[in-house]
Amino acid sequence: MKKLSMLLLILVIAVVGCSKGNEQKSQEVKGEIKVPQTINANKTVSIETLVTQGDKKIENADAVQIQVEKEGYINQEMIDAKHQDNGAYSTDYTFKE
Repeated sequence: MKKLSMLLLILVIAVVGCSKGNEQKSQEVKGEIKVPQTINANKTVSIETLVTQGDKKIENADAVQIQVEKEGYINQEMIDAKHQDNGAYSTDYTFKE
C-alpha cells in the first residue's frame, strides 16, 4: 500500500510539473471594424475588420463573422468575412435602409 501511495504521489507531482510549463497567458482577440463614412441605401459597401490578438495580426482565424443589426431590433444578421491580407477580413453588404 505504501508503494502505491508513493507511486501516486510521484505521478501527481509529474503531471503538475508538466502542466505548469505549458501555461500561456491568453490575450483577448479584438476586431476593429472599418466602414465608409457615408452609406447609401441599396448600394453595396465593403465592411472590413482588422483582427488582432495583442500586437499580433491574426492571419489564420477559423471564422470571422460581422454582425449587422438595426438599432432597436432583435433580428441580427451574421455575415462571414473572408481573409484579405495582413490580418484584414472583409465582406460586401447591401444596406436596405
